[in-house]
Amino acid sequence: MKSHIQVQVNASGEVRVDGVLTTIEQLDLRFGDLAKVGGHVWYYREAAQREPPANAMRVLELVVKHRLGITMSSKPDFSDYIDACGVSHPRS
Repeated sequence: MKSHIQVQVNASGEVRVDGVLTTIEQLDLRFGDLAKVGGHVWYYREAAQREPPANAMRVLELVVKHRLGITMSSKPDFSDYIDACGVSHPRS
């Protein structure tokens, strides 16, 4: 299994994992598997300046539940990450 998975939440609350549409229940299982290998989540939310859809909050709750590391991206291709000060940096 990969050491990370990419999670995208669109403005309507649709969740994709590595580009594939998924349910919160499926995501819970994937996060459980990811936690077993010490993996982490790359997270992107469309329209991040707006109020988050309910599924965006559910995704974050699952990250906490499974004690996964997470990095936020401002780009849907995950080519950057946002640091603690809110500054975008290229992902290497």
